[in-house]
Amino acid sequence: MATASEAVDAAYQTYLNRTAGATGKAYWTKTWEDDYQKAIAAGKTAAEAEAAATASINKHIGESTEGKVYAKTGITKTAIEGTAGHGNIDETPDWFETNFTADDPNEYATGTRDEDWATKLSTSNLQNYLDTLNYQYGQFQGNTVGQEVSEWWGYQKTMAIDHYMSDAGGNYSFATASSLADHDIAQDITQGSSHQNYKKFGTVGYGNPLEIITSTDPSKDILTEEKYLNLHHLTNLNPTGTKQATQYQIDADGEFVLDDDGNKIATGNTATPYSWSYVPDATAPGGYRITPTPFFNSVEDSTVGHDYHMANYQLDHGGKNPFTIPSGVQNVNANEVGTLAQWAQTPQGKADIAAGNFIHKNKGFTVVDGKLMRTPSNVDHTTTDTNLGLAPGQNVDIDWGGGYVTGLSGGPVPAGYVPPVPEQQAMMGGGGGNTIINLDTNQESTTAADKATKNEDRIIASGQGRHGFSTIKYQPTGNIRTLGIVS
Repeated sequence: MATASEAVDAAYQTYLNRTAGATGKAYWTKTWEDDYQKAIAAGKTAAEAEAAATASINKHIGESTEGKVYAKTGITKTAIEGTAGHGNIDETPDWFETNFTADDPNEYATGTRDEDWATKLSTSNLQNYLDTLNYQYGQFQGNTVGQEVSEWWGYQKTMAIDHYMSDAGGNYSFATASSLADHDIAQDITQGSSHQNYKKFGTVGYGNPLEIITSTDPSKDILTEEKYLNLHHLTNLNPTGTKQATQYQIDADGEFVLDDDGNKIATGNTATPYSWSYVPDATAPGGYRITPTPFFNSVEDSTVGHDYHMANYQLDHGGKNPFTIPSGVQNVNANEVGTLAQWAQTPQGKADIAAGNFIHKNKGFTVVDGKLMRTPSNVDHTTTDTNLGLAPGQNVDIDWGGGYVTGLSGGPVPAGYVPPVPEQQAMMGGGGGNTIINLDTNQESTTAADKATKNEDRIIASGQGRHGFSTIKYQPTGNIRTLGIVS
């Protein structure tokens, strides 16, 4: 029978390629022993209990950030840290602030997030994170980071840095802790609907603005103006989505040739028609205008699919169309934004905080015992074309010309699904009929205070990854995050 110590040593060598430190060894040995005793109490044999306890710590150690970094890159913690500066708190920059105390433990370690998280943000941290976050949004979504997500990810990054610099998190230097925090955020962003749709369709529209403090009014409320970050210079300016068009046979009149069963006959040719050009334009958010590239394989160069995508695409919350270009756009670099505002400083934020009501800041979440909880959507973005307003079971064919067609799908119809009554029918008291697709989905502008209460199209709204908030209530074990950010 393997001992707890031997099991921990083996897990560290397998998943981290190093020996365990004293703190980690003590923690995981106790965890193994606890799991072993629980299995025995549940009626397992000694061999079964040993296997269960070993599998548990293997899973946790392998799924830690260090384990994921090693699995993905082959780079170990020792190689990252080297011998200089390891755990040296003096390397922490002066601007970095953390509010975590013994009475308010680090939520990154426990995998939870308090509903009042937005009251614990640091402006200096947020501003110094902007450039890196903007790079990540350019890489993974083709747009720029805005106010809401700068706060969401900024809070996560502060929690993560604080955790990774602690004994429980590995006692890393600030620089390495910051890199590991960025790695985690990148993992989360890529699991959300925006990244998945960016890959499929080539663009998800423009990013959102930042709220910059200009002054205060007589009641001491802040006055703000909107500024957009410039698109990061490493963003792909000529993206093409992976969404395919299939070519079908057409006759001399351009009509589809059908088989005996009435089905279109495929030629065997496919193409990826969703190509775009980001054209420099100071009047567009980010400094570039998103411009459709006509489908080169079509008989008549077509942007019909691009046009449909731009007209119908919606953010995860509120139905805002991200292809709308507002008037008076100001684009700046991350080091030129001025003083970044916070939701907690807005009239809405201050009123909510005073009332102990954080619903405006935590849309899409439920709260259990003061902690944010989210039910995963379980949507397969490879088979469901999300954010286009398509209902389950609804299909739309994009006819590009030349026989090429792209099928868009609202996904399968779940059991018990009841289609919503279209607004026009609800007003007339009628039912049934075809789905009406409204191509004019642009939204009216709102005040800065209103915008500060809305959730941006962000990974926190739709991701389903390992940082997804739990759908059940249980006590997390140890310093491995079992909950966290979703997209």
